[in-house]
Amino acid sequence: MNIHNVVEKETKEVEVNALETMTTPAIASRNDSEMESTIKDNKNGNRRMSIEIINIIVTSVFSIALIVVGIAQYLTYNKQADIASNANKLSQYQYRFEFYRKLGNIQKTTSILKKEPQLEIEEFSELNFEILSLLRESKLLFNKDISQNINKILTDHMNFLVELNNEGMYYDDYKKEMSKLNMDYGDFLNSDSFKMYLDINRIE
Repeated sequence: MNIHNVVEKETKEVEVNALETMTTPAIASRNDSEMESTIKDNKNGNRRMSIEIINIIVTSVFSIALIVVGIAQYLTYNKQADIASNANKLSQYQYRFEFYRKLGNIQKTTSILKKEPQLEIEEFSELNFEILSLLRESKLLFNKDISQNINKILTDHMNFLVELNNEGMYYDDYKKEMSKLNMDYGDFLNSDSFKMYLDINRIE
């Protein structure tokens, strides 16, 4: 082997080593980049998954909150409706009982009228006014059948007072008329239909 060949061989080895030295860092750099990219992708994937989980949790919590609020509103509405219903029942009962009291006062006042001397015109006028007021109220508080029965009783009382005030009346006739009025009034108060209207549990 001559010197020229030895030099050429050594030169080629140096070039190969230099090439390997230049190539190896490039491969390592590419592998590192791929690894970093994989790590970043994994991190991004984990981050997206975490965000999705958080969104699901937040949505679920919000949905549950809406359901709870809806139930609370429903219960509150029902409670208020019950209160309003009970208040309405109580109000109707009070009006009806007050009507019953007024009707009783008219019956009582009429039954103890003085025979002689007759009541003053003002007192008869006041009784007639109370009767007219109850005639109007009965249409608002009671159904048609009850209202008709009440109106008949009130009208009979009014006619009796008018006759007593304008024409006078013998005691026997007075007693007979009052007996009839008292009987009609008593039958009405004892009727099932009127008792029903004074039963607060039956008021709708």
